[in-house]
Amino acid sequence: MRECAKPIDRVHLAADVGTYTGATLAKASSRRFLRTGATADLDREITLFEQALRAAPADHPDRPLILSILGSALRIRFEHTGNTADLDRAITFGEQAGTAAAPDDPARSRYLRYLSNLGAALRTRFERSGNTADLDRAITVGEQAVAATALDDPARSRYVPVQPRRRARHPV
Repeated sequence: MRECAKPIDRVHLAADVGTYTGATLAKASSRRFLRTGATADLDREITLFEQALRAAPADHPDRPLILSILGSALRIRFEHTGNTADLDRAITFGEQAGTAAAPDDPARSRYLRYLSNLGAALRTRFERSGNTADLDRAITVGEQAVAATALDDPARSRYVPVQPRRRARHPV
């Protein structure tokens, strides 16, 4: 296994945090899944990120990123298999990523991505279960993302559309 001084791409960490081979393998598995839809590739990506999570100390700066990517992959697998345990785990990991990350992190776009991934998982669970607590939490997460995004930031529009759903479901 060839070691790098730093991760090749912080978004695609896997196996040993910062390991070239693990990162490349996770990235390749993810891309092949997106191209072919073969859940074995998604399963492999999830396994690699679970290994990365176990290897990353609680205070590792990439731990929230690993949690968020793992949660996102689990949500995607839920959408293909219907296994609600994957969706529940996705939400748990998303909550942990948001808690572990600082809203004022210099890489604030990562924090916003964590909130976005969590919101997507919560909305997915709401659509499946009809539990309005999940929708309310998704809206709260969206509001946190909006509040953490500068008014002139082009990414802000990704988070604003969540709010009208609350008004439609909960008339004032």
